[in-house]
Amino acid sequence: MSWRGVTPRQDFCLTWPTDRLDRAQWEWMKDYSTWASNWKVFLYPENPIEPSLRVDKSPFFKEPETELAQNELTKETVNSVMRSYMTKLAEVSNLEPVSLYLQRSGGQTVVVHLFGRTRNSTFHHYNRSYNLKTKQWTP
Repeated sequence: MSWRGVTPRQDFCLTWPTDRLDRAQWEWMKDYSTWASNWKVFLYPENPIEPSLRVDKSPFFKEPETELAQNELTKETVNSVMRSYMTKLAEVSNLEPVSLYLQRSGGQTVVVHLFGRTRNSTFHHYNRSYNLKTKQWTP
């Protein structure tokens, strides 16, 4: 007798065909700490914004965090650090695209390099890379 692919054994245990398992789901659910952290992100999506929990901090984000940790927290210090951070953020949020380079290996594109510069007269140049295999941006 079979019930939707589940067959009873002699000792009344049920066996489940391994080809019907969602391996991707079980991969992250097999470890309790991974499962618990994923569940918390699902229930409380605002918490990953907490700076101490972020592992993918940009250089612009790390800089004010370090400054605030090293200096005495006064209203003036916080205002100065945040003003500097917001200035840099505004600068990079309006870059002029300059160039793009496709890094190839074995005839396939593996990394996309993007180059941009600020729009003011004293240009500051920035670059970012996207690895197509790891699906990660740097920096």
